[in-house]
Amino acid sequence: MSDRIDQAVALLVEAHASGVRTLLPTDLTEAEAREVQIEVIRRRGSIGAWKIGLVSGVMRAAPIAIAAVASTGHHYPAITFGMRGLETEVALRLGRAFLAGGDPPTDRDIVDAIIEVRYAIEILDSRLSNWRNASTEHTLADGLNNAGLVLGAAISDWRRQNLAQPGATLFVDGNLRGRAEGNGSGDPVVLTVTLVRHCHTHGLDILAGTWITTGSSTGCTFVNEGANAIVRVNDEDVVGVAFGGIGGTR
Repeated sequence: MSDRIDQAVALLVEAHASGVRTLLPTDLTEAEAREVQIEVIRRRGSIGAWKIGLVSGVMRAAPIAIAAVASTGHHYPAITFGMRGLETEVALRLGRAFLAGGDPPTDRDIVDAIIEVRYAIEILDSRLSNWRNASTEHTLADGLNNAGLVLGAAISDWRRQNLAQPGATLFVDGNLRGRAEGNGSGDPVVLTVTLVRHCHTHGLDILAGTWITTGSSTGCTFVNEGANAIVRVNDEDVVGVAFGGIGGTR
């Protein structure tokens, strides 16, 4: 590991721990950024999920720490996040491992490995003080702004459902804030295949039980401390999350 990568990892790990944003070395390459994101997660624990989606028109992926994966209804303390962006997503779970040292998996191998699909809310935050205009490489190193993944109700008979258009609506403090208009990144099953292939190409193992979250169908909604967010499908609550502090949204 180069000194530049080690410096970026140390800065991000400290930012995760302290909640104080940081600046990364300016000359990180995309390959170095991928190394950084993996090492940051390893120093914080282990990988519990991956995210994949379009970033500036290009498909990108990042690991999510197992400690950042929660169940619906989770209540976060007010100080946990600074940005608190929410995205309504669909997360797929793999029932088998895909190891980097094995043969390249086929599309059928990957699709057959999907054992569960759930509604989810991804929480977005940044460890970067210049997050509004951060480079693609810095955003990638910072895990594509992931700060948490909240898993909700299972989608029954998911193989017969249009997962790219889940028909979800996002309510914050009882107010409609997002309506599903389709996943701009594409079909979540195809994205899962792409993610597994990405990991195999870059020598990364995916363990059995890993979740893959596949991009927002409602855009990104920012909320304030005290906000309560609920995703509904067919008038049923399917996933929710709450934040401490005084209620409100922005």
